[in-house]
Amino acid sequence: MGWRNIQRGKPAQNCFVERFNRTAREELFDANLFFTLDHANELAQAFRYDYNHNRPHESLGNKTPINYAA
Repeated sequence: MGWRNIQRGKPAQNCFVERFNRTAREELFDANLFFTLDHANELAQAFRYDYNHNRPHESLGNKTPINYAA
């Protein structure tokens, strides 16, 4: 996977990343209080694992990312 530049003010050109950012903001950052950096990292790792291993994604044919990549 490489870098791809998009035009400023055009989030639709990067819709998959923007959707992930929204989900992370709503379910991780807005839903938790972080007391230490280690605590924040622990919750972020748990969120990432759940997002990639347990949550089906419509854009992947309702498969989890880990199953889609296999």
